[in-house]
Amino acid sequence: LFRSPWKKAFIPLLGQTLSLDNIEHDMIRAEDVYKEPRIHFAVNCASIGCPALRTEAYTGEALEQQLEEQTVAFLSDRSRNRVEAGELKVSAIFTWYQQDFEKGWGGYGSLQSFFVQYASALGLSDQQVRALADDDMEIGYLPYDWQLNDVQR
Repeated sequence: LFRSPWKKAFIPLLGQTLSLDNIEHDMIRAEDVYKEPRIHFAVNCASIGCPALRTEAYTGEALEQQLEEQTVAFLSDRSRNRVEAGELKVSAIFTWYQQDFEKGWGGYGSLQSFFVQYASALGLSDQQVRALADDDMEIGYLPYDWQLNDVQR
């Protein structure tokens, strides 16, 4: 019987044994803790639809730069985010965690304002940025690819 590896408690941390889900949802994403939606481009489940893994560990000193680089890299990936027929089609991550992008981090109260900030990474034209800012651009969600992102041998 398959059991989600994300729910298995095996990580000793702060005097407790935690699961990956505990760390992501109860600590990193906990209400009123970080309010940092860019974490969704850093935390990864190893599927093809996930953001790419970094080649280095995250550190306190470099975290801001690392999160920004991960965000730009993910938004720049046209297999995951693109404009099609005037509609901004983005990863399903943005529908699953929409509230995280609307909690006020960076002064953003909506997905649209987050996307406007990263318009260059998304490859948006000036006209598309204006339409998005004015809530005149449709946002759609691309199917998520849950296949394992493995190395071809």
